[in-house]
Amino acid sequence: MASVEERLAKVEREVEQLLVQQKRWPIAEIDGKFKGDPVLQEIFRLAQEERNNEERLPKE
Repeated sequence: MASVEERLAKVEREVEQLLVQQKRWPIAEIDGKFKGDPVLQEIFRLAQEERNNEERLPKE
């Protein structure tokens, strides 16, 4: 079994990889590439609707 330090180092490497990947794929570039795509537009609409519904829920 890996030690805590080894597991933490692995997680840190994975986080760094995700940060680098995020910098390579900016959302504006993706949005521009698929501009006008009806399926992607529906996904965006549904996501916005979900966020709006969450904002209306009472805070606990």
